[in-house]
Amino acid sequence: MSSPCILISTELNLHREVLEGVLLAQRPLLRVHVVSPTNVDAWPDCGEPRLVICSDQAVIERAHPFAWILLYPDGENVAHVGIGDTRRTLFDASMQDLVSVIDELWAAPPFQPSTSVLDSHSNE
Repeated sequence: MSSPCILISTELNLHREVLEGVLLAQRPLLRVHVVSPTNVDAWPDCGEPRLVICSDQAVIERAHPFAWILLYPDGENVAHVGIGDTRRTLFDASMQDLVSVIDELWAAPPFQPSTSVLDSHSNE
């Protein structure tokens, strides 16, 4: 299976760059694209991103990924994760938690993009 396309679009540029660097250091075969949330529609063409890591729920709605990680919603120390129609919450998430989600995603079949995140907190 080819590497999943990952879009990182967190609010702060420093966070985007650090996430990209750490993910590529731990999983060098990943295709990672970094864009600001205001420029999310202009990511390099890799088809629909298989995973979006972001800090704004609107980015998920615009990108329609198969999987997503929403970091620090409403300033909370949590990360909400969606893979297909499965949802879960990571409390005090670490980089290893994010890498584990990527590993899980890489093993997942290429299903349809995730449904709306509006009900993302219903299966926590």
